[in-house]
Amino acid sequence: MNDNYMKALNVAEEALNRINIIYEKSKIASFEDIKGCKATEKVIEDLEDFIKTMEHYSKKTKEGYLELNSNGRYELKGIELTCGYPVELWNDKSHSWNDGRIGHSEEYGGYYFYNYDEEHAMLSDGIKARVRI
Repeated sequence: MNDNYMKALNVAEEALNRINIIYEKSKIASFEDIKGCKATEKVIEDLEDFIKTMEHYSKKTKEGYLELNSNGRYELKGIELTCGYPVELWNDKSHSWNDGRIGHSEEYGGYYFYNYDEEHAMLSDGIKARVRI
């Protein structure tokens, strides 16, 4: 990940810490305080989401090809991918990674790729994938 994004992560962490200190000391005594409190809570939530996202995408990846294991689940280089497990699949058409997670549904005949950005897809052996470790 680009160093500037990591700098942004550090700024966000510092800001979150400072805002949390202010928030904890604040009291609600008026309508305006209620609105200020809700706005502060929203900023805190957004910063926490940003930090979580940046930490996730700054992790190293383990890349390979999906294989159905003896438990009937897909795995990638020895990592069993259960429901909800975050995974990225290579999209040959767009030559880019798709972000999602493992799901299970009879509609897809079992385990499938819950794609956050495009259509969901069935899983099969040999699909190029990666996970963050």
